[in-house]
Amino acid sequence: MIGPDLMGSLAQLGTAGLIGMMWLSERKSAQEHERQIREAHARLIDGKIELEALLGVVRANTAALETIGNQQRELNDLVRQSIRTGADDRRKSERS
Repeated sequence: MIGPDLMGSLAQLGTAGLIGMMWLSERKSAQEHERQIREAHARLIDGKIELEALLGVVRANTAALETIGNQQRELNDLVRQSIRTGADDRRKSERS
């Protein structure tokens, strides 16, 4: 904000002083607004980088879980096949 000494000096100038005071006040507000925009932009960029890292981890975890699921299905199929083969062998031996 404008200090009292500067405001007093500008007030002595009349209308021109008032316009000058308004212009200085607007410039100070605009600079503050620009600073806030820069800070918000920096936070968004940082957030984007963090989000990309998080998505990378999620993708890697998804791929790992998919691999584990496929391996479990294969193991399940092998166990079922082994059970069927064992049952067939037992039937054959019982017939003999």
